[in-house]
Amino acid sequence: MTNLFKGNVVPSGYLNVSGSSVSFNELAGVETSLPIPVTPFATYNVQPDGGTATRFRIREFMIDGTERGNSSYSDGAWTEYAYIPGAGVASVQIYYKNTSDTATGLIFKKAGVKTIDTNGNVNSLVVSNLVPVHASKLSIDADPSAERLMLIDRNTGELLQHRLLDTQFLTLTLPLKYSQEQSISCLVFDNELVYSGGIMDGVQCESADLAQ
Repeated sequence: MTNLFKGNVVPSGYLNVSGSSVSFNELAGVETSLPIPVTPFATYNVQPDGGTATRFRIREFMIDGTERGNSSYSDGAWTEYAYIPGAGVASVQIYYKNTSDTATGLIFKKAGVKTIDTNGNVNSLVVSNLVPVHASKLSIDADPSAERLMLIDRNTGELLQHRLLDTQFLTLTLPLKYSQEQSISCLVFDNELVYSGGIMDGVQCESADLAQ
């Protein structure tokens, strides 16, 4: 994947993060990156390049023009971090080199996204930090006579799920937006047509944090 790091702020300086607030201080011998565009909920691998580093601070620039500090990372020598931007994050700056560090640059690569397969299973990507990964969770208690399930986005007509029911109870993971509105139509079918199909309309999922 392409290294998204495009260089450092001039003059040199460092980010001071305290809670959600952040400030930039000029100081020779330290390095903070220029803003790097990011995609909310994508996973990025971050590494110091060309040497070692003991500092890691993130300033997050929001779509609405505000900014905030991300204090999920502790001080100490580091070789790699995983970073997942939350909702509304448009770009980030990273303070990655202290005066005593030997790193000459930063590697910031998009590693992938938490994906959902056709059976509703989330992939096995492991994230090492505590940044939440928001999604939706839908618990199904199907009629024992039902043999097939379809989930449809009632606003767009998109087929979200189409699967055989091998159990009466199951939990599915869907994109975050389905926990924010009643936008799913849930249909169940009996393949032999002994029973008529059933529909539950206007279903809203629970919110879930995949990082937990």
